[in-house]
Amino acid sequence: MYCRNHQKVCGINFSLSNAVLLTPLPRFNVDLYHINDYHGAVAPLYLLPEVISVVLSLHNAEFQGLWSLRTPAEMDEICLVYNLEKGVVEEYVQYGEIFNLLHAAASYLRIHQKGFGAVGVSAKYGKRAFTRSLTTNFRVRTCSLLTDRTSQAKC
Repeated sequence: MYCRNHQKVCGINFSLSNAVLLTPLPRFNVDLYHINDYHGAVAPLYLLPEVISVVLSLHNAEFQGLWSLRTPAEMDEICLVYNLEKGVVEEYVQYGEIFNLLHAAASYLRIHQKGFGAVGVSAKYGKRAFTRSLTTNFRVRTCSLLTDRTSQAKC
């Protein structure tokens, strides 16, 4: 599901899908949650203060799930839409004046898994994602899955 980032309906859809994704976890003994790109990035935040191990598959860094946080009213609205406390948004999701879903996943990995757990869907994308992570305020250790069967993935 790719939407124009500023559309409120997209935020509502992402919020609902993220909240629903982790609803059954308390009933089952789940060890790992797969964040399939930015779409499911805030789902683990709904479990806080409990922490679940996650792995993030990076597909397209051009789409990150972005909304403006330039004003207190925008912060209040995004917290309401996503049903997240302001402190959680500030710690995990906010990147400058932007609500950034992909940053939520990167922050979760940085805070709870020492930066480990992200993988690019191809060697080319993994390399690009790793390079981008080095040029931002957050660093996520990515691992490229090599398509050559004789090579081993290096993290």
